[in-house]
Amino acid sequence: MKLAFQTAAAVGAGVFAVLCVDLSLTVGREREVIEAEMRANHAWLLDVVERAVAPVLEAEGLAAAQATVPVLTPGALRLGLVSPGLDDRDGWLTTRRALHVRGAHVADLVASEALVLEEAFLEGSVWQRALTLLVMVLVVMLVAWRFSARVVSRRVERLVRQLRDVGAGRAVGPLTVDGPTELATLAREANAMTLELRATRAALEAEHTEHLATLAQLRHVDRLATVGRLAAGLAHELGAPLSVIAIKADRLGEADEATPSARAQALVIRDRVEFIRVLVRRVLNFGRPSQPTRRQVNLVSLGREVVAMLQPLAAKFGVRVEVVAEEEPLEAAVDGHQLEQVLSNLLTNAFLASKPGGRVWLTVGRTARARTPGAPLIPCASVEVRDEGVGMAPEVVEHLFEPFFTTRAVGEGTGLGLSVCWGIVRDHDGWLDVVSAPGKGSTFTMVVPLSHQEVVHEATTPDAATAPPAAHR
Repeated sequence: MKLAFQTAAAVGAGVFAVLCVDLSLTVGREREVIEAEMRANHAWLLDVVERAVAPVLEAEGLAAAQATVPVLTPGALRLGLVSPGLDDRDGWLTTRRALHVRGAHVADLVASEALVLEEAFLEGSVWQRALTLLVMVLVVMLVAWRFSARVVSRRVERLVRQLRDVGAGRAVGPLTVDGPTELATLAREANAMTLELRATRAALEAEHTEHLATLAQLRHVDRLATVGRLAAGLAHELGAPLSVIAIKADRLGEADEATPSARAQALVIRDRVEFIRVLVRRVLNFGRPSQPTRRQVNLVSLGREVVAMLQPLAAKFGVRVEVVAEEEPLEAAVDGHQLEQVLSNLLTNAFLASKPGGRVWLTVGRTARARTPGAPLIPCASVEVRDEGVGMAPEVVEHLFEPFFTTRAVGEGTGLGLSVCWGIVRDHDGWLDVVSAPGKGSTFTMVVPLSHQEVVHEATTPDAATAPPAAHR
């Protein structure tokens, strides 16, 4: 409310100054009017007296003429016939009329009136007008204070509260101030500033979220690299002991004195050792993947060959597989053997996730993708494996490509299949997309550039070369 008081004080001071000037001018005009009326009365009175005194002054002299001047009320108005040159008395309004005898200035007819009554009248008028001025100033100040408090201060306080809410990050609605006044303009500018700040805050929050996601992704990549190095080293160290165990198992099974039970146990040992060797080989392939040998491969034909090879497995699970070719032939510069391994793994996982009588689609088509946001689009080939199975929860999809992560029972999976697939697709400068939901099936999409030369300069960047794919792109 300080603004209202300041406005009222300023308006009151201005009105007081204007009224004081008006009072001064009014009193001066009244004084002039009163004195003019007094002089007019004096002139009328002197005209009357002059007609009576002039003949006596000319015939009998000054003394006889002075005796003929009438005596008026003392202290109010005085008449007199005096010699020329006598001074007027202070505090009196004096009017002189020169009398001449035969061309000579012999006397002055004087009318004097005291100014006491005039001053008393003007003083009363000044006090009355001063009281009126004071009342007017108070009324104007009250009106100005009420107007400022209702029209200005309350709206300014609303603006201040809104700006405080904006500064504190609280959600506020637009401030409405009607009319073309400066306050309405200020409110509109405040609303525009609020929208800009809200957009800036949202952009900063999105950037902060993206930054945190990038940091988490980098930590995830670092963990993957560390796990890969440890797994590769461990697999390498296991190679020699496994070979010794396999040789010992073969000798025990081939010994002449070996019983049938011993030979059966040796075969079990030999089978388990071979399983461990396959696992070790996968770990080594994941830890130190070989560079793909690229050549032009028809991805449609490759998909049909993989489906034909896995047809017995699909029949075992009671799953029907369909190949959909959006364009044939569709060739890309890839390593056919490595992509065959990727498609085999994805189709096998789809069979395992499907129910008997379910369907699995393998769709091959052309698309245009950008490796990173804002990067130019490049022509790519997409191979999509879609099933109608149980699907996966988001927390499962998040860890899907981590080494040794599996949702199968103990002994049914190693958790390296999708990790190896991801590494193979990464070495082809591509990526894997996953879309899945519980009860709605899963879709794995392998995206690889059609031409190797188009992405060589991008594959050297850390994100493109090592970052794991997101669940949704």
